[in-house]
Amino acid sequence: MDRFQRFLFLRTMPGLGEVPPEISQVIAANTRERFFAKGEHLYRSGVPVLEIQYVVSGECEIIRNGRAVRRLGPRTVVGGISALAGDELGYDCIALEDMVTLAITVDDSQEIFEDHFVLLKRVLRGTSREVLESRRKLGQSAGFGPVAEPFAFPDRPSDLVERMAFLRKTFSFGDSEIDAIADLARGVQEVHIPKGEILWNIGDRSTYFLLPLRGVIDCRATDPDQHFQLGPSDSVGAIDAMGDERRWFRAEVIEDLVAFRIDQELLLEVLEDNFTMAISLLRSMAAGILQLYGGRLGTGVLANGSPVARHPKSTYAEAPTHSLCCPSRAVPLRRSRCTSVPVPVSVPVSVSVSVPVSVPVSVSVPVPVPVPVPVPATGLASLRSL
Repeated sequence: MDRFQRFLFLRTMPGLGEVPPEISQVIAANTRERFFAKGEHLYRSGVPVLEIQYVVSGECEIIRNGRAVRRLGPRTVVGGISALAGDELGYDCIALEDMVTLAITVDDSQEIFEDHFVLLKRVLRGTSREVLESRRKLGQSAGFGPVAEPFAFPDRPSDLVERMAFLRKTFSFGDSEIDAIADLARGVQEVHIPKGEILWNIGDRSTYFLLPLRGVIDCRATDPDQHFQLGPSDSVGAIDAMGDERRWFRAEVIEDLVAFRIDQELLLEVLEDNFTMAISLLRSMAAGILQLYGGRLGTGVLANGSPVARHPKSTYAEAPTHSLCCPSRAVPLRRSRCTSVPVPVSVPVSVSVSVPVSVPVSVSVPVPVPVPVPVPATGLASLRSL
């Protein structure tokens, strides 16, 4: 296929047909045609995924942990989630028939993302929708475990520095610059919502999401029938807001709620101006999908899929890092019968931030040694492969 033919094909891909033609031209210029014979590997387990493949013709099968989990055919993308997540362990993907693909390297993709936020926004949207579809396949609990303990926070409205510290530690922004965190923190609203309040119903527009500090939200979905509860260390309503989807569950406050509210448009504006933050968020979402797939359970997750508790109570500076996906809660659990299991834990000794007025702030965090922590003995639905 010559460059023009590659361009025409890419315009037929879901999502790419919606971006400006000049962006599709740039992608076409950075792809190369590849051929895989029946039975040949597109990717191998143990080998990092360094290229993303757009399938032109043929069909392939993805195998994780010895199980066939998915088949992909023409006009689909193979390797995208693993490549974006920086997954070094990879997986097996085998051609079921002769295949033709267009391949683009991860590095080239990220350069295009940096130059064209409209494309990165589309990928964030598509990744969020894949998270949502994964959740819907994880049984009645949607893969969520018990609600975590509330964060320790002062009995007064949070200030800018406290909001910045919380966002930096909880929202998977990686090495984002302090200025970017400050931009987001300025627009974050602290909300207090009483027990009994309905946050939204199924089918409502998704324009914001919540990061709870205290309280519990009861969530019920009907397609399929699912029931779960969310609270501290969860991002409530984020995957539907970022995916530009209608609300997929009804949310009711069942314990007085204190949370940070982030509007979708505010987050997108900050991401557009701060590429490092945007790509860190995308990588985190992709890594979360891999955990939901059951491909590899990462830090904070036991072999049976249960979250590992870390601290008796979290503060702003001690808040555990999580993503929009919230594949697991690496925080203290409650409302569950527990067994003590020794788990070594370490956290950064200090977190230093500087705010726009150039006042250095340092938050000291004690470094714990290996201690027994509570791990739920029963009642948690393990994450399972799709």
